[in-house]
Amino acid sequence: KLATEAESLAQSTEWTPTANRYKSLMVQWKAAARASKDVDEALWQRFHTAQDTFFTRRTAALEEREAEFRTNQEAKEALLVEAEAIDPSTDLPAAQAKLRDIQTRWTATGRAPREVAAEFDRRLDAVAERLKTASEDRWRETSLSSSPLAIRLRESVEKLEKKINRAKQAGKPSEVSDLETQ
Repeated sequence: KLATEAESLAQSTEWTPTANRYKSLMVQWKAAARASKDVDEALWQRFHTAQDTFFTRRTAALEEREAEFRTNQEAKEALLVEAEAIDPSTDLPAAQAKLRDIQTRWTATGRAPREVAAEFDRRLDAVAERLKTASEDRWRETSLSSSPLAIRLRESVEKLEKKINRAKQAGKPSEVSDLETQ
């Protein structure tokens, strides 16, 4: 019964649950009563061959996945170099477009090894944050300099500053105080 179940699991691609099941089967195998030496040896060979088949396939699949992750890691490292070189001070819309392109390629690249994935994501997020801050700063600068309200306020402040200077030159401290309050 144990050898038959082990053989039925040999072609499984559900790596973790199947590996756990093989461990359980091995515990049961050790606890099971023995048959005659010839029969016991033949059953063990069936069991062991099925188990080896599964674990050999699992090792090959995991190695293939790790190789893919290493390739993805190299591609993501190149994308990070490209992203970290973006300078938002020259042409912000072009910089934002370049980051979007890098982010699209980043997603298409696939997963990197777990030990570097979080750091890579943090670095790419830092580039996105730098561009976001530059965009917000640029927006504040342009909206304040071109806003009709801001222009009128600036003109009013300039007029009051001129009045304050005239009041100071005329020696009128109470008028200076009133104008500064305004």
